[in-house]
Amino acid sequence: MDELSIWLHFADQGVTVNAIAPGPVDVPTIREKVSAEKLEEIINAMIPVKAMSNPAFIADMVRLLANKVTGSCWDVNGGIFMR
Repeated sequence: MDELSIWLHFADQGVTVNAIAPGPVDVPTIREKVSAEKLEEIINAMIPVKAMSNPAFIADMVRLLANKVTGSCWDVNGGIFMR
């Protein structure tokens, strides 16, 4: 069941349903597995804003969507899909 189906199922009960599709997120695991030089190269080549997201930003999006929006999917990826 995708987020749209879930949203349709629960909309009449006042339940908000959304999805967040993050791009690369700056977490320790990435920094442990990829050298700083290689990571910078990847970021500069792939991400138009030249930065990865971070867990706090994703959490902010969750809070926003939980309170104000329903039935949507948000791409939080620094513009990767806009290319």
